[in-house]
Amino acid sequence: GHAEVLGRVRARLGTPIVNRIWRRLATVGRLEPVWDVLEPQAAATRERASALGSAAASAAAALPWEVAASAAALRAAGIADAAPGMAAILRAYALTLSRVLVLVAGCAEPAAQR
Repeated sequence: GHAEVLGRVRARLGTPIVNRIWRRLATVGRLEPVWDVLEPQAAATRERASALGSAAASAAAALPWEVAASAAALRAAGIADAAPGMAAILRAYALTLSRVLVLVAGCAEPAAQR
């Protein structure tokens, strides 16, 4: 069933979460056929995904934007203890997003070259 396939998605991508795209595919009955195509390539795309994630994090750190949930803002709000949990959630999403994007883009490359 869907739960088993979602478990394989998380395990093969090596991500702490399963993002919404997989759940949406499950609700429209497309999860299994899509994952059957993508799964064999999941392990091979991890290195590129890590490079993408690192590049995105570096670029984000260099941007001159205001951070509403900075360490100082959390301290001022009396919730500094929430920072590690928030950081863990953001890392989980960033890791998951980069791995899914690279996996899907990798599968689209041969079709685009036809």
